[in-house]
Amino acid sequence: MEEAAGVEYEDQEDPAFKRICARYGLAMYFVQVLEHGIANALVWIDLLKKPMGAGRPKNTMHITGADLRRR
Repeated sequence: MEEAAGVEYEDQEDPAFKRICARYGLAMYFVQVLEHGIANALVWIDLLKKPMGAGRPKNTMHITGADLRRR
């Protein structure tokens, strides 16, 4: 017997059980999308506060080993 939301289900083919699982999955998806969006926003806010030379290179395509040794 499976138990979901405090109700015991004998058959996982039951439409009510499927509906509960579908809603749980959808809710978890939306929470993860929200969490990822918040994390992205915090990173962008942090990057926008820093001036161009403080901790981030101007152009990462042209950094050589000599440039890294000088730092």
